[in-house]
Amino acid sequence: MLKDFINICRMTQEELLKVLPVVIGKYYQTVDATNDYIYAVGSIPVMLVAHLDTVRRNPPSNIWLSLDKDRIMADEGIGGDDRCGVFSILQIIKAGYKPYILFATDEEVGGVGTTRFCSTYDSIPVNCFIELDRKGSSDCVRYDDESDELTDVFSKYGFKEAIGSFTDICILSESYDISGVNLSVGYYHQHTTSEYVVISEMNNTITKVMEFLKDKSNYDHKYIFKKEIYNPYGIYGCYGYYPSKKFPCSCDICGGKIDLFKTIETPDGSMCEECYATYESQYRRCKLCGELTYADDSVCEWCGCEEGVDDLV
Repeated sequence: MLKDFINICRMTQEELLKVLPVVIGKYYQTVDATNDYIYAVGSIPVMLVAHLDTVRRNPPSNIWLSLDKDRIMADEGIGGDDRCGVFSILQIIKAGYKPYILFATDEEVGGVGTTRFCSTYDSIPVNCFIELDRKGSSDCVRYDDESDELTDVFSKYGFKEAIGSFTDICILSESYDISGVNLSVGYYHQHTTSEYVVISEMNNTITKVMEFLKDKSNYDHKYIFKKEIYNPYGIYGCYGYYPSKKFPCSCDICGGKIDLFKTIETPDGSMCEECYATYESQYRRCKLCGELTYADDSVCEWCGCEEGVDDLV
C-alpha cells in the first residue's frame, strides 16, 4: 500500500493520465479519458474528486520515511497535494465502492480540467461532490455555499468545518448547483519543500468516506448548492467566508487565527506572519500586479505575466 502511494507520487500528471484509465477501467464500464480529465460513471450518486497536478514541475526522487513509516516527505516536496486524493480514491474503488469519479488536471493553475469537464457535460446524475484535497486530518470545507446540510452530515464522521481558498468543487458546485465538501487527506505544508504526509490520517479519511458511501441515507437526495450572494470579506483574502466567531480568519498553513489586516496572501492561500517568515524565500513579488508568486515560477501565479522571472522581485 505504501509502495503504491510512492509510485503515484513519482508519476507526472501526463503519466497519470495514461495509467489511471487502465486502472479504473478494471472496475468501471464507462470511463471518459481526455487530456483534461478522467471521468468514470459509477453506481453510487456521489462524485469523488481529486486533481492530478502538483505545484512542482518534476516529481520527487529523494523520498524519506519516518521510523514508524507513518510520515513521508521528499527533498523536492512530496506532492501530497493532491496525490493523497488520487491514492485515496483508488483505495475506495478497490474496496468495492463505485461512486462517480473525476480526476482533473491543472487545479493548481485555476481548475483547467474541471472547467473543461463542465463545458462538456451539461448535467451529471450525482447528489453531492466529495473532493479529497485538503490539508490536515479532520477539516471539512465548503466554498461560497450557504447550505450547511452536507457539512453537518460529515460532522458525524468527525470532520470539523474549516475555511478554504479554492479547489475543483468550487467550479463543479456552481456549474451544477450541487453542494460539495473538501476533506482532509493528511498532508501538511503543501506547496513547500517541507510538505509531508501522515499515512494514518490519509487512511482514516479513506475509511470515513467508505462509511459515508456505505450508508445510502447519506446520499438519497440531492444536496442543493446555495450560492452566497454577498461576501464583504472576499477582497481581503481568507477566501470564501466572512470571518466571525464560527469562522475566524485563519492561516492556511498552520491553521492559527490571523488578525484581519495582518494576513499575507500567497498562492497557497492566506498566511500568518510567522509562517510567511518561515517560507518567505519560496516567494517573489510580481512587478506587474504586485502579488506574491512562487520564486521558481516563470510566470506569475496571479496575473499570468509571461515576461519571465526578470519581472519578479
